[in-house]
Amino acid sequence: MDRNQLLGYYTSRPVVVSIGTKIQEAVASHLHLKGLSGSSDAVVMAAITSLARKTHIVLLSDKEEAAYFLNDIENLLDSSLPLFFPSSYKKTFQFDESDNASILSRAEVLSRLNKS
Repeated sequence: MDRNQLLGYYTSRPVVVSIGTKIQEAVASHLHLKGLSGSSDAVVMAAITSLARKTHIVLLSDKEEAAYFLNDIENLLDSSLPLFFPSSYKKTFQFDESDNASILSRAEVLSRLNKS
């Protein structure tokens, strides 16, 4: 089964269609999906993205989980659409040091969101 067949299967599922419909409503909506394991969260999100062409924000527990999710989404969507917005959290013992890579990445994400 290739990527398009997999996404086609998920986009035809009633629960994914109902989520896509909810997201398309004019009123902003917040959804919390539970019970997904492995890469199923990324597959469902990729299917929702193909149904609802909007900007989606996905919040994850930590940087490692976000990196895995980002990798899955990039492979499923085969595009440069997903963006990673790193944390601005600084470690307490390095409070005066800034992470230039994170600052640059955050600025690039905000710039691309501003253009869309």
